Amino acid sequence: MMLNFKTLRFKVDEKVDNIQRISQRFSGIGIYASSNIKLPAGIELLNDDVELFEITDPSLELNIDIRIEKGYGYYSVDYLRSRDRKDEDVDANMLLIDNEFKVIDYAKYDVQEVIEDFTGATKDLLVLEIRSRFKGVSPKEIVMFA
Repeated sequence: MMLNFKTLRFKVDEKVDNIQRISQRFSGIGIYASSNIKLPAGIELLNDDVELFEITDPSLELNIDIRIEKGYGYYSVDYLRSRDRKDEDVDANMLLIDNEFKVIDYAKYDVQEVIEDFTGATKDLLVLEIRSRFKGVSPKEIVMFA
């Protein structure tokens, strides 16, 4: 189940606070996917087709609190744990999952020499080919962010 949650990718609007806590309650027999997570405004789930878990007991209720943070790069579980200890925001029932955001599926570049018409001087033209892993993030957004 934790590995399924680790594959989730979120897009957080710039206007949203750095840390968002989202509480979810699941009950009833069935298979629950990432599309079942209800998110507040400003947070978008990029991969809503991930199967998270299955409930087989009708009397079972699963309560999950998800903490979504804005950030750049990779944070290890050890780093998150030590940071939470400093902030005294430690909960014995909290399971930390390290995550990284790989949004690029394919990237290729080519440098071409271009001759200017009127001066005869040459310039370099950089051609980028970028494919995003998710529909919600365009290659243009990736380049603008970089």
